Amino acid sequence: MLNVLTVSPSARTIELLRNFVATEVPIKTYAVSSGAEARRSLTERDYDVVFIDTPLQDEFGNELALYSAETMPLKSIIIAVKTNEYSNLLSYLGREEILIIPKPFNRTQIIQTLRVIKVFQDRFEILSHTNANLKQRLDEMRIINQAKFILIDKMKINENEAHRYIEKKAMDWRISKYRVALKILDSVNVS
Repeated sequence: MLNVLTVSPSARTIELLRNFVATEVPIKTYAVSSGAEARRSLTERDYDVVFIDTPLQDEFGNELALYSAETMPLKSIIIAVKTNEYSNLLSYLGREEILIIPKPFNRTQIIQTLRVIKVFQDRFEILSHTNANLKQRLDEMRIINQAKFILIDKMKINENEAHRYIEKKAMDWRISKYRVALKILDSVNVS
C-alpha cells in the first residue's frame, strides 16, 4: 500500500485520490491544503508519494516539491500544474527527479502514474533487500579471508589448506564457516 500525501487546496482533488483512485490502486491518503502543513506532515510521517496540486494556499508548490525531493530522495514526488505552466516548470524542476503532470488530469492518468510508482517502488525494495544480502555475504567473505590469512601466517600453510581447515572445523563444530572465522579472529585477538 502506498502512503500518499496529497497537498491541494481543492477538495475535488483530495476526493479523487481518496475515493476513486484508491479503488484501483492500494493507497492510503493523507490530505493537507498548504505547503506549511505539508512540510510539518513530512516530518511526522513517512510517505511513499507526495502529490502536489498547484497552486497551493500559501505558495505555488514548486518549492515544496524541491523540499520533498531533498528530504525524501527515494520517494516519488508528483506536481500537477496548468498546461500553460508545464514547460516553465519542466525546465525548473525537470532535473530534480520530480514527476510533473499537466492539468487538467483525469482519474486514469493518476491511476496509471500511481501504478507505475508502485511497481518501481516494489522493485526498488527487492533490489535493496538483495543488495543488503550481498553486502552481508561480502562482509562474511572478508572475515573468512582474514581468518585464512591468519592461519597461513600462524600455521605456515597455503591458502587451500587454510580453506579446508575452516571448512572442516565448520563441519566438525556444526557452525558456519563465518562463525569459525570469527572464532579464529577472536583467538588471535585474545593471544
